[in-house]
Amino acid sequence: MIDAQATGLSYLPLVFTRNAMVQYVSPLSATQYPNRVQLRYETEVYVQNGLNANTYEMLPVLRGSERPARQINGVLVYPGAEFDVRYLLDDRLTRSLPAFGQSKISLCDGLTRRFYTRARRSNGVTLVDTLTSVTQVAIKGGIAETDFRAHGGRFFSDWQGKFLTWTRNPRPVRLNQPEYLYFLTNATPAPTQLRLRVRINGTAVITLDTLTTVSPFVVYCLPVGPANPALLPHVVNGVDYYEVWVSDQSNARISDVRRYDLDRTHRRNVRYVLFNNSLGCYDTLTCLGRGTETLKVSRNTYERYDDYQASPSFAERIISDVTGERELTLNTGPLDEAPYLAEIMLAEEVFLATDRAFVPLLRQGDSLNTLQDNESLIARPLTFRYANRERNYSRLPATESTAGRATAWRPVATACELTETGLRTGKLLTTMLELFYPSTNEAVLPPVVVPNVPTDAAYVAPVNNSPTCAVTPFLNTAISRQSTVVRGNCATNRVGTTALIQIPAGTFGSELSQVDAQAKAEALYASRNTQEWVDQNGTCQTAAFLNTRISGLNAFYKNSCDSNQVGSRPEITIPAGTYGSNVSQADAQARAQAAWDAQNTQAWSNSNGECLDATIVHGVGNQVVVEVRRQSDNSYVLAPRWTGGFGAYNVVFKNTPSGTTVSGQTLLVPIGFYDTEVVATFELYHNGIFAPHGQYAGIYRMNVLMH
Repeated sequence: MIDAQATGLSYLPLVFTRNAMVQYVSPLSATQYPNRVQLRYETEVYVQNGLNANTYEMLPVLRGSERPARQINGVLVYPGAEFDVRYLLDDRLTRSLPAFGQSKISLCDGLTRRFYTRARRSNGVTLVDTLTSVTQVAIKGGIAETDFRAHGGRFFSDWQGKFLTWTRNPRPVRLNQPEYLYFLTNATPAPTQLRLRVRINGTAVITLDTLTTVSPFVVYCLPVGPANPALLPHVVNGVDYYEVWVSDQSNARISDVRRYDLDRTHRRNVRYVLFNNSLGCYDTLTCLGRGTETLKVSRNTYERYDDYQASPSFAERIISDVTGERELTLNTGPLDEAPYLAEIMLAEEVFLATDRAFVPLLRQGDSLNTLQDNESLIARPLTFRYANRERNYSRLPATESTAGRATAWRPVATACELTETGLRTGKLLTTMLELFYPSTNEAVLPPVVVPNVPTDAAYVAPVNNSPTCAVTPFLNTAISRQSTVVRGNCATNRVGTTALIQIPAGTFGSELSQVDAQAKAEALYASRNTQEWVDQNGTCQTAAFLNTRISGLNAFYKNSCDSNQVGSRPEITIPAGTYGSNVSQADAQARAQAAWDAQNTQAWSNSNGECLDATIVHGVGNQVVVEVRRQSDNSYVLAPRWTGGFGAYNVVFKNTPSGTTVSGQTLLVPIGFYDTEVVATFELYHNGIFAPHGQYAGIYRMNVLMH
C-alpha cells in the first residue's frame, strides 16, 4: 500500500525569481529630513556563493531616489524607495537538465540559493544608516501574475510536499518515455533520507532509489519514466499503471502521489520534447503526430582571378564556408490538455530526446492556439530550430567515449553543513570540486570546477564532528510574547484570548550576524501571529457578562402550509447565558438581541413554525360553527381578528368529535349586505397564554361562507 503521510511537518517559504521581488526601503524621517532633495537609497544583494556555501557574494548595487510624496487625507506621506531585485538573482540561478539515461536521484545544485539584502540610506554623501534583511531562499521559477498577489507569499507553505509540475495526474506514458519529477526539501524537520517509492499495478511497492545525504532548500530530480533503466524491468510486462511518491527515512510519505498509465498502443511517429516549466523544472511533451525536418544552409563565397590561361577546372568563385540550420516541425497528436501548451510557449529551454542525448532546440513562432471551445480532437503543430549549427554530416552509431589521460576530483572549497534553520550540524562539507591530473597533481586546463553533489560518483562525503563546525556563530535569543490577535472561534458565551508564542533560544542560527539569527526567529513569530494559528492555539474563557433570557413571538406567520392549513407565529427564545461579552452587560444583551433579530424573519418562521388544521364551515342561522381538534382538558380563550364589511354573527367553538361546546364566545364580524365570504383569523390562547407549539393551539385562519 502507499506509505502513510508524514505528520508534524511545517513548510518554510521561498521566493520566486521569475516574479516581482520588491525590496522596500522605508523613508527617512520627514521631521529630521524636511529637505528630501538629497536623500538617496541603495540596495545591496548578497547571494550564496554556491551549494551549501556559508559565504555570500555581493551583486551589483541598485541605487535610486525617493518616490514622490503623496497627499493622503490631508497628510503628506513619503513612500520611500522600492527595488526589484529579481533580475539580479535570476541571472545567478541555473536550471539542471536531467542526465541522459538517468536512473538515480540527482540534485539541482543551481536552482535555489540563499540571499539577503542590505539597504543603505544617505543624505547626500553622508550615510545615515543600513538596514539588513533576514536571510531568504530564492528559486528560479514563478507563477502566473494573476495568481501571484494571492499566492506568491504563501505558495510553498500551501504547496506542501507537491512535485514541482503542472502536468495532469494521472498521466499517460510510453515505455521509452523519459519522465522526471522534482521535489523540494523545504519541510521542517528535514528528512535525513529521500526514498523514491513506486507501487506497481496497485499492489507491489518497491524502493527505486534512496538518497542518504539530503540538504535543506534543495530541489531533487527523480527519474520516474518507464525509460528509467531501474524501473523498466518492473513495468515491461503485464503492468497497466504505477504510482510514484517520495518517503523519508521511516517510509513516511512526504510528497503527493503521481500515477502513470502505460500507453502501449502502436504509434508510427513518437518524439519526446523536454522543456522547462514555470517552476524551474523539466516536463516532457510526447508528440505522436507526423514530423518533418528542413535543412537550410548559408554559404560564404569569394572570387579569385588567375590568368587567361587557367584550366577549365579552375573556379573563379569559391565557397569558403557552409553553415546549416535544421528546422523541426512536430505535431503533438491527440491531446487532452491543450491549455498546458502555454508552458512550452513560455519555456526558455527546450530539448529533443534522441537516441544518444538531449539536443537543444529553439522554439519558433510567437503564437499558439491554447484554447478552442467545443474542440473534439485536440492537436497542435510546433516548430523548432536546432540551437546548434551544422557544418558536416555523418551517421555514426552511439558509443561510449574513449578513455584519455587519467583525471580525478579534489576539494577546493569547504563549508559547515547547516540545518533548515541555519544551525551547524558539526559536519564539514566539501562544496566545490576541481578536476586535476593525479600523475602530476596539476589542474586540468581550462579549469573545471563543479559543485560537490551527493549523487555524483566523485562525491566527497562530509567530515563528521569537525571542530570547525561545532558551534554556530550566532543564535537567536528566546522570544516569549503574546499574539496581537485573539482567538476568534470560541462559543458565543465565551471570549477568546491571545496566545503565547514561544521561540526557544537557539532555534535559529546564522553565519552572518546576530541580527540575522534574531530576524529568523521574528519571522517565525510573525508566521504564527495569525488568526488561523491563534484559533488553534489560543484559549477561550467564560465571558464576564452574560445575556438574560429573551423570548417573544416571531413577527411573521408561517406561510408555507398546505391550502387547508394555517401557519403559526413561532416563539423565538434566546436562553440566558447564550451570549457573552467582556465589555459590558449591555454588549452581551445586544449580542443576544441581534441573534433574536436575525431569527425574526419569514424564512425562520417557515422553518420553525407549525401548520395547524382549520375547517372551512358554513353559516347556520346567526351562528358559524367552527370545529377545532384539541387535546382534552384544555380550555381556550378566543382572541379574534377579521376583515370584511358590516354585520355581526356569533361563533361557537365545539369539541370534536363529541360535539360539546367549549367556552363559546361571541365574535362580532362586520359583514357587508352583499358580502358572501369573510376571511377571519383567530389567535388561540391556552390558559391565557399564546401557545404556538401546542398540538391544537396557535392561529386559525378560515374562510367563512355566508348563506
